[in-house]
Amino acid sequence: MSITKITHQYIAEHPSIKDCLKAGRINYSALAREICEAHNLKQFDAALIACRRYATKSKDKVTHEKKIRALIRAAKLRMVNKILVAII
Repeated sequence: MSITKITHQYIAEHPSIKDCLKAGRINYSALAREICEAHNLKQFDAALIACRRYATKSKDKVTHEKKIRALIRAAKLRMVNKILVAII
């Protein structure tokens, strides 16, 4: 498997990292080091470049946080006999 695919798979498996990449709040070098350590890779530079490319491709997509907030805004809460009913 290529370094790029391994990097993309790692980021896809960690939604919080994906959201931070989209928001621009992540240190690419630290992420690349983490991926290299997790998969015993020696090509740090390739992982670093793959992280940066992934971030530029996913900048315009909606984060999980925005989806969750929209879902909560649309939800309705009702109290019935001391039991909370959430309609999502």
